[in-house]
Amino acid sequence: MIKDFDKWNSYKKQLEVKALIYCKIREIWWCSLGINVGSETCGKNELFERPVLILRIYSQQSILVAPITSKVKKDTFHQEIIFGDKRGWVILSHARTISPKRLQRKLTRLDECQFMATANRLMSIIEIPVCESAPVLPGASEPEGMIESVYAFNYYSQVDIDALHTVI
Repeated sequence: MIKDFDKWNSYKKQLEVKALIYCKIREIWWCSLGINVGSETCGKNELFERPVLILRIYSQQSILVAPITSKVKKDTFHQEIIFGDKRGWVILSHARTISPKRLQRKLTRLDECQFMATANRLMSIIEIPVCESAPVLPGASEPEGMIESVYAFNYYSQVDIDALHTVI
C-alpha cells in the first residue's frame, strides 16, 4: 500500500488552526490519526480518521487515546468492546498522546465496566520490567559497566503510567 504522506501533511496544517475540542474520558470519537510510519495505526478516508477511545485527559491540549479496529483481534494487545450495535477491538499497543484538535465527531461513551476492563488490560501490557543493574553491551561507555535504571524500551513516560493508575 502506498501512503500519501503529502496529502496528510496538507490536512494536518488545517488541523493545527482548528479550535480545541472538549471531550471526556470513556468517549469514543472519530479522530484524524493521519498516515503513520510502518505498521502504526493509520486513519482512513479524506479526513484520515478512525475511531479512538479517550483514555486520559492531561490538559485542554493533550489527551491519551487508543485506536479502535473492527477486525477481530483476540490477543493480549487488544480489548474487545461493544458500543451501541457495534463491536470493536481497542488497539492497546498503539495508545498515544494526541491533540484534541484531531477529534472530528463524537460517537458515544463507553460504559464504565468496559472502560475499566480496557484500562486494566492496558496497564498489564505496559508494565515495564525493571532491572536494578544490568550489564552494558560491549563497547558501551557506561561508567562502572552497569546501568542503574530501567533496562527496556520505554514508550510510555512515568507520567503516562501514573495517570493510568489514577484511572483504574
